Amino acid sequence: MAVSQKLINKLNDLLVLDLDAVEAYDQVIRRLESESCQSRLRTFQADHKRHASELRDCIRRYEGQPREHKDLRGVVVKGITALQSMAGDEAALKALLASERYTNGRYTEAAADAGWPDDVRQMVQGFREDEARHVAWITDAINGRLWEPPELPPSIPV
Repeated sequence: MAVSQKLINKLNDLLVLDLDAVEAYDQVIRRLESESCQSRLRTFQADHKRHASELRDCIRRYEGQPREHKDLRGVVVKGITALQSMAGDEAALKALLASERYTNGRYTEAAADAGWPDDVRQMVQGFREDEARHVAWITDAINGRLWEPPELPPSIPV
């Protein structure tokens, strides 16, 4: 089932993107104080791990060799995310949102590629939907300041 090296390269680019995302999530989850935000982000991190696993399998199925090393962008993202994560939950989520928007854009471009075999197109489209869900939740978390404890209603004098 030989395919073009171009297809393998595109799949490897997506693989590295998900591997970088797993590390970015590690940086943020470790530093967040909000347990509810940590919990949700762990599910998103699990999505990225699943994407990476399925991409590796797909690359091998098409007789390619999965790439396991980061590119320069991944090193930069990890560093920026780690630094911003130290500035509190809001800064950490904003750093993660920037990374997820980039990932979402790359998956949107990949899903629009007419050159994918049908099974790859379906897989990539599903991953793009995951990415859109991640962006939406992180945006809502930032806008709703979900890391802050809810305000208690004023007490009624007795």
